[in-house]
Amino acid sequence: MKITLELATDEQKELLTNLMEKYFYEFAQWATITMDEQGLYGCDKMVDKYYQNENYLPYIIRVDDKIAGLAVVLCIDSEDIDINFRIDEFFIIYDYRNKGVGQFIVNSIFDKHKGKWDLEYTTRNVPSAKFWPKVIGEYTSGKYKMIENCSNRPNSDGTFATVLEFESN
Repeated sequence: MKITLELATDEQKELLTNLMEKYFYEFAQWATITMDEQGLYGCDKMVDKYYQNENYLPYIIRVDDKIAGLAVVLCIDSEDIDINFRIDEFFIIYDYRNKGVGQFIVNSIFDKHKGKWDLEYTTRNVPSAKFWPKVIGEYTSGKYKMIENCSNRPNSDGTFATVLEFESN
């Protein structure tokens, strides 16, 4: 299996938007997200933000040259926050789940962007709640901090996110 991570180009904006729509459709089971009258989640506005703000790095994930998902990294440039990077969005399509693709991509992202990281997830998303601590635990040899019910990270359903903080080096 050949797994690749490529920075999305301007020409791939529509592809990224389409992948985000699929991601939001799936994520709607764990969050309060609604479709518009065209049956879409409005991901085009979000993707526009990624292309307009150089701090966002949208990636396309491929397996054997076929589309397999997306990842969006936020580069944080602030003296007020002791974090350099955050995974803003992460999505692997069903065909490639539980095959090591997600872990390979996450490790590649952390290796590519060295520094202090945080990422958040809702514990209602059970696959995510299993995936992130496992992958980050293995990547950091258990050297990460978990903040459960982080009060400054509210989810759309009124609950609070779990945040993982760690360093890639």
